[in-house]
Order: sequence, then structure tokens, then C-alpha cells
Amino acid sequence: MGEDENNAGWTKLLWPVAFLIAAGLCACSYAYWDQPLAKYFDEHKDLKPAAKYLTLLGDSLWYLPTSLLAFLYFRYRSKSPLWARRFGFIFLTVLISGLLALVMKVSLGRARPGEFLDSGVYGFKLFQMSPKFLSFPSGHGTTCLALAWALSFIFPRWGKLFIPLGVALAFTRVILTAHYLGDVLGGMTLGTFSAILVKAWFDRMAWSLSATVASACEPIPEAKPSTTSAG
Repeated sequence: MGEDENNAGWTKLLWPVAFLIAAGLCACSYAYWDQPLAKYFDEHKDLKPAAKYLTLLGDSLWYLPTSLLAFLYFRYRSKSPLWARRFGFIFLTVLISGLLALVMKVSLGRARPGEFLDSGVYGFKLFQMSPKFLSFPSGHGTTCLALAWALSFIFPRWGKLFIPLGVALAFTRVILTAHYLGDVLGGMTLGTFSAILVKAWFDRMAWSLSATVASACEPIPEAKPSTTSAG
């Protein structure tokens, strides 16, 4: 068995292992961490003013229309295939992760921290449309990590900045008691897996996000015959 086959085998094994770890963390958070953290941040409101503004950066409504408009501009107006692919990648990653999060929210119907803090309601009530029962997973957490990973795939050198920033922005939902920690962990996991899946599709279609690869794939212009006379 060659080295490439070994790497492919480890990659296939990594998916279920990563999923089990993420599911385990969400379960532990549900059982041990969610309620104490909700009570703590409900009583300690010092960080809430800053978190209230920072959390706005996790709203997908900022990124869906802007990335779509940018894709259309670079695709049809500016004629820049590389930047069109990049903005198309951001748009699809945020859109797909958001749709998956919405389906899970409605299907699982987890009560938000406000319900627990006000009425003691804690748990899941399947197939709900009320915002009070759309806690898991966090939509902001999903968007933050989907966008962070999308930008990291486009600009790999800045990945060490994008990922921690995405995690920090996602955690503002816990500070604001808009979500439990488990909701944010679930959202970040969903955003991460969504970005990886969209990237895998782009790779399969040979739609490079790298400026180096894209420039290497550009056809080399043919040399034009010289019109200068020999004299």
C-alpha cells in the first residue's frame, strides 16, 4: 500500500473521529457546563456591552449579499475568475452552513438560555418554529467558523488569525446568554465541516482559490511575429 493510500485512509478515519469528539463535547456541555455558564453570565454583565456590538459580526446577513454581489462583479464585470471563485466560495460556505443550521434548529427545538433563566425550561422540544426554541446550533457560531475557515482556505497564511477570531466572536453568544456553550460548539463544528465540504467540492471541480495555482493555469499568450524590418 502506497503513501497516498495510507493518507487517504487516515483522512477517511478522521471524519468520524472528529464528529465523535465534537458530539462528545456538546453532550458534556449540555450535561455539565451550559447551565452554570448561563447563570454566571446572567449575573456578571460587565462584558455584555462589548459583546453586543461584536456579535453583530457573526450575522450571515453581512456576508451573503456582499459576497454574492462581489462574485457577480468579478465574474461578469471585472472578468477576474480567481476573485469570482473566492467570493463564490465564501457565499456557498456561509449559505450552506446557515441552511443546515436552520434545519437543525427547527428539528431539534432546543430552548434558549432565556427560557431556563426565566422559567427553568431546559432541554429539547422537537420541531419548533418559535425563536425561543431555536437554540441549537448557534447560527452566529456556525457563520463565524464557516467564514473563518473559508478565509483561511483563501489566505492560508492568515489562518492562525481567522480561526481564533471566529471562535472569539462565536463565544459572544454565550456572554449575551443568547446561546449555551453547547450551541456554540455545535455551530462551530457545523461551520467547520461545511467549509471543508465546500472546499472539497471546489478541489474536485479544479476551482483553485490560490493565486499561485490560478496563475499557473492561465494559458501563456503566444508570441506575435515581429513586424520590424531587418533594415
